[in-house]
Amino acid sequence: MNELPTPNHIYEGDCLEVMRRWPDACVDHCIADPPFNMSKKKGLGWAFSSHVTMQETWDRFSKDEFFEFNVNWLREVCRVVKPNGNILVFGTYHNVYQLGFILRDVLDRRIINSIIWFKPNAQPNITARTLTESTEQIIWAVNNTPSKAKGWVFNYDEAKEVENGKQMRNFWDADRLNLWPVPVVPPSERRLGRHPAQKPLRLTDRLVMLATHRNALILDPFAGVGSVAISAIRQLRRYVLIEKSAHYAHIAQNRLAAFLDEHEVARIRRLGGLAMTLNDVELAILRTVPVPQADRLDLVFDVASFVEEGQYTRAEIAERLRYVGRQGPYYADAAMALRLVGIRRATAEGAEEIHVTPIGKGYLGSSGVAREVTRRHIVLNAPIMKYVASALGVTSDGSPVPYPIPEPLVDEAAVASVLQQFDLARNTAERRAGTLCGWLQQL
Repeated sequence: MNELPTPNHIYEGDCLEVMRRWPDACVDHCIADPPFNMSKKKGLGWAFSSHVTMQETWDRFSKDEFFEFNVNWLREVCRVVKPNGNILVFGTYHNVYQLGFILRDVLDRRIINSIIWFKPNAQPNITARTLTESTEQIIWAVNNTPSKAKGWVFNYDEAKEVENGKQMRNFWDADRLNLWPVPVVPPSERRLGRHPAQKPLRLTDRLVMLATHRNALILDPFAGVGSVAISAIRQLRRYVLIEKSAHYAHIAQNRLAAFLDEHEVARIRRLGGLAMTLNDVELAILRTVPVPQADRLDLVFDVASFVEEGQYTRAEIAERLRYVGRQGPYYADAAMALRLVGIRRATAEGAEEIHVTPIGKGYLGSSGVAREVTRRHIVLNAPIMKYVASALGVTSDGSPVPYPIPEPLVDEAAVASVLQQFDLARNTAERRAGTLCGWLQQL
């Protein structure tokens, strides 16, 4: 057990055999969609049709085999996930009660939530003998005992932002979230191949957003066709997948390759269509923090001085900004969007450390009127400002935004329409537009 898992890699094989090669506490979190033990040797037939389904051999166990299997893989997951990391496990009535019993009573893990996913277009009940199963549950456990579990990741503010400032609930349907209902997998996500238990990206996106941190290494021991990995990439996380079937592993690899290629093509099309140029640093910033969400511009600039004084992480900066509450971490991201600070990977585990950039040092070295002019120059030359200005026709080639500030740049509706190009929901784009236009009014 001395082989560290390779980030952003698909391991083909049995998850128990693969995980047993890894050391303790080597991944940050786990999102798992294990076999439900629903399949039958002769499949399931519909009372009013000749259609037969659920014949997969990987989803068939005897009663004792299934319990032993679930204990073994969950035990290994608890070993390789870091203490207080999150473990999210899918299930239905076929297996979810057993999984909950094992996590709580056999492995002594703390269960903090269950999430109910309502599927508005679920498959009909093919037996015509019971109610149509239109939900799945997700058990949310913390990898520690109930008395020691602490500090688990829950991105509360991101969840509230999705819910228009309200606390997110654990029943996910059309009335609760602006991006829901989450249907079963759309055809566009199955064009390279399908899996009978495939989860839609809108669902895995939400789980990754809620329960993991940026740059986290997320384990999926039953990877299927790789939805968790794609969601990880979309949200600047890393993944490690395990898939027993060579067929599904191949589909996952193709989906990842296609997603990365399409993502790059879409980015080039958006930027190229605006006839603007961005250097590598500006492009990296747009990918990492495309649209800031910290309203107080003075506090954003204060981040550079905080880092100079020794606050090198988002958590330390948030603590320094205690009176802004949970919004604190956003200010570090906003300072990075303005190129006042940058991130360097400080450890082999991928820990992030913030440092002051030359632009930030130039700002800190100025004073009086010169500092005000420097502040204006930094804001107007931020990658997101150059992007918006080009999209609105204020500039055409990524050149500096002129001053006085042109009217289109303080038109919140116009700016919001541009920000939706970053795959933001309409109401989110409107709030972020308010932030950017507010910055310009504060200059």
